[in-house]
Amino acid sequence: DAVKEIFGRWRKALRDAADSGVASGELRPDADVDQLVFEILALQAAANSRIEVADETATERAARAVRKRLAHGG
Repeated sequence: DAVKEIFGRWRKALRDAADSGVASGELRPDADVDQLVFEILALQAAANSRIEVADETATERAARAVRKRLAHGG
């Protein structure tokens, strides 16, 4: 239950940040915020799974993918 709660808070924080980005104009007004949050969480999960097999580039690859996605306006 605790893990589920923490994950929910993290997902909400990402959603709030994305909504803020849309409101401030940093993200496109038509950005699919739910999809953006899903993709960020998926990239995080992928990086976590690669770290377990000693892929030292996983975190940077995931960060690069998120930056690229955000650079396109969400």
